[in-house]
Amino acid sequence: MPRYDLHCHSTHSDGLFAPAAVVARAAQRGVDVLALTDHDVVSGLAEAQQAASDAGITLVCGSELSVTWKDITIHVVALRIDPDNATLVQGLASIRGGRGERARLMAQGLAEAGVPGAYQGAMRYVTNDDLVSRTHFARFLIDAGYAKDARGVFDRYLTPGKPGYVAHAWPPCRRRWAGSTPRAARPSSPTRAAIG
Repeated sequence: MPRYDLHCHSTHSDGLFAPAAVVARAAQRGVDVLALTDHDVVSGLAEAQQAASDAGITLVCGSELSVTWKDITIHVVALRIDPDNATLVQGLASIRGGRGERARLMAQGLAEAGVPGAYQGAMRYVTNDDLVSRTHFARFLIDAGYAKDARGVFDRYLTPGKPGYVAHAWPPCRRRWAGSTPRAARPSSPTRAAIG
């Protein structure tokens, strides 16, 4: 029976490994079909495709899209996308557009709560300047000793009502993006349960 991993990230968004290294690790672990689903980008897919071809595994082109559904931010994994589709590429660029300003506002809120240098700290973990995220702030806050783990840092600083949380106006959720097959990124999350 084939082994699948249809949701993983590389350094093109908030992952720890370059696309080729993600593919190599998947192959070492016996994965037969892998989807690279970086947040709001397709820039790592060509490298991943070449590595998958070399490793003898099937790559499914994907991206994890940040969208709004009924005033709730959700993340949708879009699979079998065409990374050359102009509409998709343009849409992803617009999704990424507000992340930098959001990051500065997050840092400002954290500074007001007694956490100086959060923007510079988060940027140390960023591998794609267009994709500063709460994950990068979380890594900084944990390493700086403000929380012991991701759950603690999100509960204390990075969720609605907390000093480092800044809402973002993501585009509305659609049933399909450029011919993709969309799936909830975290189907067991409380947000997913709320939307059915």
